[in-house]
Parts: sequence; structure tokens; C-alpha cells
Amino acid sequence: MGELAGACWSPQHQFGTDVMLQRIALRLAHPAGALIRGSQLGRVATGLGAGAVLMLVCLQWMIGLGIGTISTLSLGMAVATGMCVGLVVPLPNAVRTRLWSRLAGLVALLAIAAGSPVVLALVTDGLWNSGRLAGEVTVAQVAWFWCAALGFVGLPAAISAWLVRCTGPITSVRSDALTLSGMALGVLLQGAILAPALGLTSATLAICGLAVVVVAADCWHKRRNAFVESALELADAASLSWEPGLAALGCLGAGVALVAQSELWAHVGPLTVNTVVGISAGAIAGAALGLAWGRWLRPTKTTLLAAAGWLVLSTLGLALVFPAVLRFQLALNTSGLAMTSQTAFRLLGPALCAFGLVGSATLWLTAASAASWGERGWQIAAVLASLAGCLLGMIVLPLVSGPQVLLTAVAVSIVGLAFPTAWRLRDNLRTSSVRWVGVAVAALMFLGVVVPHRYDPARAARIAFSSQALSAYAAGVELPQLPWLDDARLMEQVRGRGGVYTAWKYAGHQVQIRQNGIPKGVLSTRPDLFPRHPSDTLAAVLPLALHERPRRMVLLGLSSGETLSVALQHPLERIVCVEADRALVDLVRQVQGTAASEEAESAVLAREKLTLQSVDPLTGLAAETEPADVIVSLPDSLSQLQSQSAYTREFYTLVSRRLADEGIFCQRVQMFDYGPVGLRTVLQTMQQVFPQVMLLEGAPGEFLCLGTRSEEGFVRGRLVARCETTHVRNLLGQAGFDWSALFQLPALDPEAILAFCDGAATPANEAGQGWLALGMPRELIRWGNKVSETQSALSPLASQLQTWLPGGSGLATLERRAGEVQSQQDLMARFTNQYWAYRATLRDQVSKKSRTQLQPVTLEEQRRMHPEDRRRLAYFEVLGRAVKTHRLEDIERLSLFENPYDPLVSYFLHQEAAELLRASPERDVVRELEHRLHATWFSSPRDASSRNVMAALELLRDHPECASDPVQRWDEMNGLLQALQRRWSVRAQLRPSTARSLVADADQTLLAVHKTFETMDRLAPQAGIPTADWELRREVLDQTLVRLVQSQKNQWLPQALRRRQFGVDEPESQEGGDSTQPAPQPVSVPESETSDSIPADVASRDDDE
Repeated sequence: MGELAGACWSPQHQFGTDVMLQRIALRLAHPAGALIRGSQLGRVATGLGAGAVLMLVCLQWMIGLGIGTISTLSLGMAVATGMCVGLVVPLPNAVRTRLWSRLAGLVALLAIAAGSPVVLALVTDGLWNSGRLAGEVTVAQVAWFWCAALGFVGLPAAISAWLVRCTGPITSVRSDALTLSGMALGVLLQGAILAPALGLTSATLAICGLAVVVVAADCWHKRRNAFVESALELADAASLSWEPGLAALGCLGAGVALVAQSELWAHVGPLTVNTVVGISAGAIAGAALGLAWGRWLRPTKTTLLAAAGWLVLSTLGLALVFPAVLRFQLALNTSGLAMTSQTAFRLLGPALCAFGLVGSATLWLTAASAASWGERGWQIAAVLASLAGCLLGMIVLPLVSGPQVLLTAVAVSIVGLAFPTAWRLRDNLRTSSVRWVGVAVAALMFLGVVVPHRYDPARAARIAFSSQALSAYAAGVELPQLPWLDDARLMEQVRGRGGVYTAWKYAGHQVQIRQNGIPKGVLSTRPDLFPRHPSDTLAAVLPLALHERPRRMVLLGLSSGETLSVALQHPLERIVCVEADRALVDLVRQVQGTAASEEAESAVLAREKLTLQSVDPLTGLAAETEPADVIVSLPDSLSQLQSQSAYTREFYTLVSRRLADEGIFCQRVQMFDYGPVGLRTVLQTMQQVFPQVMLLEGAPGEFLCLGTRSEEGFVRGRLVARCETTHVRNLLGQAGFDWSALFQLPALDPEAILAFCDGAATPANEAGQGWLALGMPRELIRWGNKVSETQSALSPLASQLQTWLPGGSGLATLERRAGEVQSQQDLMARFTNQYWAYRATLRDQVSKKSRTQLQPVTLEEQRRMHPEDRRRLAYFEVLGRAVKTHRLEDIERLSLFENPYDPLVSYFLHQEAAELLRASPERDVVRELEHRLHATWFSSPRDASSRNVMAALELLRDHPECASDPVQRWDEMNGLLQALQRRWSVRAQLRPSTARSLVADADQTLLAVHKTFETMDRLAPQAGIPTADWELRREVLDQTLVRLVQSQKNQWLPQALRRRQFGVDEPESQEGGDSTQPAPQPVSVPESETSDSIPADVASRDDDE
């Protein structure tokens, strides 16, 4: 019977039966069913392994070398080159050989994945030490990176493209769709599920190993049926047509639109590894579905119109629903959903954008040239057109007003291409179809007008990444009010390679810079009026003070420019600042150009000793040939893809090689939104490179990680004396604290860091595994008080820098100074309106606790007054003279004692000068306002007083000459109103000194706010503030300030009335902030225990002893 059956069987019978059944099934089933129908597991598994390996090498390249212009361009060119090579390499003629070749290709990809960490280390080491890098983008540099990317990324891309062709016959469309769907699944399985738990390389090896097993079994099972599938596919592809021009333009437009939509998405979610994974998986899945539908629909006018409609909708869709997406993102951030659910939602958004664009472009492609899908020339043209579209989008996007303009132009172009082509094929075109096309064109023209008004990056920047906005939105605040919760005003908006940069003015003199909505840094335009940011100041001051003789400094990243501004005021020979985005550099120049500067030569970015390099920080650092004494790194948030290259072991190794033997490396790490796991990973990685590692908390949630190869560690020589120098005291004073505060900040020494990292859940961060890149996006969306978690983990191990000092290294001086700082803080908080209360403390320090020096003179020791005490005595003399005369010249002499910074003089003299100027017959309202602003913004966070703030508001209302610029005057008023809101919030938590004084202060505050509102009503048009924006801001102030003050008044008014009715005297308390205080006492010069005379010019000296 077996022989009879064998004799009756023939390939022609089997082929005819299968063709008939397959055709019936294809006509009856949904086109998407072709992806899962039949025994196609081997093809899907092939794509699974290829997609995982290709995504692995791309992510390793981006993590290891960053996403700068050179690295990104070389990566794209290498992927395109590799795919083109994979498309032109001939396939085996025998189908059976082709099946086993597929298995061999997967085994090769498995080997590439296993060796990728080693190869990446060799590639990066070769690049950084090649000697071919320069501090600017050059063609030779791009070519050198491209050659390196070809070896690392191009080879897997070529094998992947070749495997797509190997899964079926040369002209197979269905096989390509199945393999591409497997690639999308592999990318998603690797990046979103396995890699965060196993690491990039381990997860890829697991996926690719599984694919090898499945494909081996599939090849064994299909070894006798390959010919049948080949004949079927060839027969199916017989009657198609092609038109390459349309297809190429469609791919070009899709590439441009993909870049534009990526920027749109960056305004509602940070660019992380999850974003790249979502875009990649969505693009590959869209290509698979587009191929399947294109084969089903056939290349007719209907297919072309359907593809055009889908491509237009995909292009404009995100821009049209941008406000809804922003609202959904806010709801998602405040929903409290599980971390897995939020991760899925954040993957879905970018994936859908890429899915629609690539899917519609692929459908357009098959409609225009499906018959020649197997012709190698067209395949290469499609790949190169897509790459050209992405590059064109990257070039053009910074030059236009926004991505919505680019998207509208692409949509109009698609319609312009599709309609004439469909008209030429109108042989069977029905009248209804013509109407629908006309309606679609009219709708597109309407959308082209509407779309630009739907996209508002400034509004998204204010609310999408603000914890204050999220808390308010969860509390029920309306969405239109969220941008006006504080006094921020949009100052500038520029477009750069990194996206949209926005500069926001706070309090009249502080600017916050955001990149795509994410805070990048803050700077003070007037450090004499508004304090510098502590962490940015310490990032420069701390390593330069720890080093004994710093001469050369390298700054990686400009951030807000504050750290560079501080570094330029140090006595350095050369500073190299490496910042890739010229738009950010121009924005910092523009912002700081608006500041009032005493000397034009002191402006940032204008010093001769500064060298500015517009290149990626990694490339700029590698190009340096002279060792640096100090290297400071200012990367962005831990979860952002653009900052991942700054936290790898490879980066720290490069830094170590570029440091001098005694050099110090300092890196700022922002941990507001992350728990201790990220900090542990960074410290563990640094410990593998630097023998000495130190951690210091500059501000809540902001840390400085320092490393050095020096055996001396970080405490070297006369550290206390170096911190007492004039420029260090002045710079730290501009940040609002004394030099002794450096030694009081929480810090971890190398032994404490070892204990902190002991038993960490993740190993050191390497580019090959990408632990931070994969784990931090999940940590970002995890709910919890992460700052408290980090502080709880650090506090048992934390010490202070002063405890590391050896005996006799200025400990007595440090302890005395720390006591003065504590007295300053107590005076600020307890005697908020008794501005003269500090005089007693200062007099006591000079007369009873004088700091003396012993100097040998002819075998005898003569007691001499310390220069600081001499300055304090001179200050009392000048102050007494000013109080007696009230002359403007005598009052201005008080400002000579502001520097060097003295905790018992520098702050308090401003309030003294302001009150003296107010009573002076030669009143200078401009100087009085400056003194009051300094006293307001440099005060303690516990300050609950409101009188000085109201006096400053009165100056701005009644004396327009205080701020001749209407915009500046508006900003000052807006900031002072916000300061009133904060101080009354503090006051609401304290018991008032008397109920009567609180009610009186509340009445005065309400009156001052009402008058200020009236002034700002008139000032808004002059300052260019839209009426709608001012109305929203006023509504917020009514809710947060006016109602708060009114509620406090209503709470204590009955008690004040009862005590007034019965004549009961209230006991005075110091907790309430504002109360009726006695007049200041006359100033007297304290008597010193020494008999040294005070030189007449002591007030103008800057003593560095």
C-alpha cells in the first residue's frame, strides 16, 4: 500500500491542491491573520532572535557612546549600510540549504550577542585612544565612528536583513511580514520584560538561544516541504506592478514624520530606553502589518488611497490629540497604578506612533511597488530613503517653528502625491470615490490650520514634569491653572538638537532652564540679590577646594551655566567646557546677557581662559591630550537615555585616564525621583575605577560623587585655609551659606560607601548590561517618598567632612565658625522683624570671643586682633555713623562689608541699610529695593515675616523707577507675591506672638496684595502678559494667598476682639514672625580685649588670612 501511494503521489497534485486551499483561505481570512496562520513558528522565531540581537547592539552603542550627533549619525549609517549589505548578499539557490542557512545565521547572532560586551569595550577603547578625535564635529570624525559602528552594529544588521530574506523565497511578502512580526516581539520581550531583570546581554542570549532551538526544530520538520512553499509564494507574487518614485517619497516622508513625532512625544514623557524600545517595536510591527495588508489589497488605486489616508492620519494624529495626550499623562502619573501597568502605558504611546507611521508607509510602499519587493535595487532604495528621511527630519526640525509644521508639510505632500496618481488610474474610479478624496483633501487643509495651535511645548514643559503640578492636579486643580501655580514666566524658547529649551524666570532674578520640559538647571542672574543654586555651586567649589593647586579644569556639560560661572571666578589657568548643543550655549549667553553686570569681562562664556567645545562630552573628553586637575560632570537625570553614557564603567575609566595623578573627579547626581538603588549602582561603578570615592549631599535629593586616584585621598594639606580664602567665601556666600557649611554637610567616606553598597541588588553599571538605563525608568514611576528613602539608607553611615580632618588642622576655627552660622540661622528665624537683634551677638563675638593670632616677635609673643574682628569693629563704626547722619554716602559704606562673607554681618547689613535709606532725606529707592530683595531671598526658610516683603512691593508700586523695564517690574512683583504666600504658609503652622498683631498684619497684607493686583492690572499690557494668563495667575493667588491670609485672620480675630473688649494684655511670643517691636537701640562700638588701633581703610580690605 505504501508503494502504491508513493506511485500515485506527484508534486504537481500536491502543489495544485495546496495552491487552491491556500488561495481560498487567503480570500476568506482577515489580512492580519497571515501573521499567525499555519505552521509559521520558525519564521517568527527567526525574527525573535534577530530583533533581540539587533536591538542589543544598538542600545549598547547608545549607552556606551551616548546619543550625540556623531554617535547617532554613525549608528544610523551603520544600520542602513548593514541592511543594504544583507539585502544584496545572494541567497542559496536550494530552498533546503536556505533553511539551514537561517539556523547558521541565528547561531552567528548568538555568538555576536555573547561577545558584544567585550567587543564594545574594545571599540570604545579604540575610539577614545585613537588620537583622531577633535573638539568639534568633522567629517573625518564621523567617518571614524562610522567605521567602528560598521563592525559593531553593521554586521548584526546585515545578518538580520539577510535572515528576513532567508525565511522564505526571494519574492516572499508574507514570510517577510512573519519575520518582522517576530522581530517586533523580540524587541519588546527583551527591552520591556527580560532585560530589566537579567540585563541586556543575558536577556538577549536567552531569547536568541530559544530562537535557535525553535528554528532548528522547524528546519528539521520542514526539510521536505520547502519546495511547495517556494512555488506557492512565487505564484502569488506574479501579477504585481511597481512605481519606485512614489515608494521612495513615501519612505522619506515617514522618516521625517517619525523624527517630528518623537519630539512631540518627548514633551509628555522623558526619552528613555523604554521609549526607544516602544518606537522600535511599533515600527517593526507596523512594517509587518503593512506588508500583510499590502499583499492582500493588491497594488491598485484603492490601496494607494487607503495607504495615503492612513499615512496622513498617522502623521497628524499625535499633534491633533496632543492636549488629550498631555491630560492622559497627568492622569496616569496621579492614578497610583501598579508600576507594570504604567510601564505598559508608556511603551504603548511611542509604539502606536511608530506603528501608524511605518505601517502606513509600508502599505504605501507595497501599493506603489509590491511586484519588485524582491528586487534588490528597490529594497536598498527603500532603506536609504527611510534613513534619508530621518536625517532630513533631524536637520530641518531645529530650523522650523515646531514639529507640527513639519508634520503638516509631510501630510500635504502625501496627499499631493497620492491624488494625481490615483487620478491617472481612474479607469474604474467611481464618482463616490472622487467625492471622498475631495473631502479628505479639504479636511487636510483644515487640519493644517488647526494643528499648529494644538501643540504648546511651553505649557507641556510647565505641567508634565512638575511635582507641584501633579500634586495640584491630584487635589482637583483645573488644568488651565496648573501653569500658574507659582511665579514662573516663560522668558525664552529655543530649538536645538536636543529638543526645545525653555527658560523660566522666577522671582525676577532666577532662571530655570528645561529641556523638553525636564529641568536641566537653574542660574541666578543677580547673585547679589538672589542666591545661586547650592548644588551647582558646590560642583565647582568643592573639588577645586579639595585640590591643593588646581590649574586646569574640564567641565562636561553646560547645564544652566551656573557651575561654569562659579568656576570662572577661581584662579585657574584654563577651563574647557564641553557642550554638544549650541542652542543651549546661545540660550545661556542670552539669559546671562540680560543680567546687570558690574564688569562686562566677568560675563560667563566671555573669558579668555575659557575654551568652549561644541561636541558630545564623551568625544570632547577623549580629545583632550593634557591631563586635567579637576573634571566635573553634569549629566541629566538617571533615567534619560542621553545621560546614560555618563554613568558607565567605560566613562569613568576614560575620566581616570584624562585626570592628572592628583586630579579629582566630581559628578552631580540628581536623585529627586529615585530611591537608593540608583545611587548604589553609581557608587559601585565608580569604586571599580577610582581607589578613593566620596559622596556628599549638597542639597536634599542632590549628591556629589567624587573620585580620585591619589593615595592622599580628599583631605589634603591646609584644606580649612583654602576654604577660608576670599573667593571661596564670596562664592559660597552667593549661594546663601558660609564656607564652614562645607564641613557640616552629610558625607560618606570610602568605608561607609562600601557598607552602603554591600548586598546591592544590581552589579556595577556597564554599557554591555545597561542596568541604570533599564531600571531607572521603572524606578521613576514608582510611587513613594524616594528622597526620604535615600536619606534613611544614608543617615546611619553618614558623617561630616570635619570629622575627617586630622588634629590641629583648623578644627578650633571651624567649630567657632559653625557656632556663628548657627547663631545666624537662629536670629533669622526668631527675630524676623527685629533686624537689629544680631548686633548683640556680633558685639559678644568681638568683645568676649575674639579670635586672636600669636606671632613671634623678637622672642616674645604679641597678641594681635584677627583681621575678621578688625572688620567687625570697623563695621560697627560705619554703622554708628550711618545711624547718626542718615547720609547716603555713609549708608553706602555698609555695603563694603558684605564681602568677604561674614555670617553675622553680610546678611544683616542689607536690612539695616534698607531701613536707613527709608528714613534718609537722600533716599535712593533703587538701592533700598535691592537691599530688601537680598534680605527677602537670602533669608531662612523658617522666616514667617511679611513686612519687608510688603515694603518691597510698596517700592515697586509707588516708584516705577525702581525697575524701569515693565517686564522686570512685573517679575519682581509676581515673585514677591509668591514669597508672601510661602511665608504665610509657614506662619500658619506657628502660634502668633499676639492675636492682635496677626490680625493687623493680615489686614496690611490683604491691602498690599489688593494694591499690587491693581498695579499689575495696569502693568500687564506693558509687560506683554496676555490678559488670559494674568487672570489665571490672579485666580491662583486668590486661592493660595488671599484665602490663606483671610482664614488666618478669621481664626484669630475673635480672640483679638475679646482681649480688646476686656482689656487683657497678651503675652508676647517670638514664634509669630510679625509683631509690634520696640525701636532699635543706638549703635555702640564694643570694647575689645586688645589695644590694637583700627586702621581707617580696614573697611575696604579683603583679608585672606
